[in-house]
Amino acid sequence: MSGDAGHDTLRAGLFDTDVMNAVWTEEQKHIQCIQDPDLTVVQLYTETGYVTKGGVQLKTYHCGTGSMSLESFHRHLV
Repeated sequence: MSGDAGHDTLRAGLFDTDVMNAVWTEEQKHIQCIQDPDLTVVQLYTETGYVTKGGVQLKTYHCGTGSMSLESFHRHLV
């Protein structure tokens, strides 16, 4: 980590930078897990029906992401 990372506005340390660097080194491999997956591989939305607004028929969707969905994305990552 560099710059102002790990310090408040008065430059007081907020955490042990060496420990946080070690954690970051280990955990950065999981960035893909918390980002939206490739939509050609995983569908994030399921069409649930239609609603009419102002005389226009619009599709309605249910979002596939939730508290357990991020864990399931691991199996889609190669």
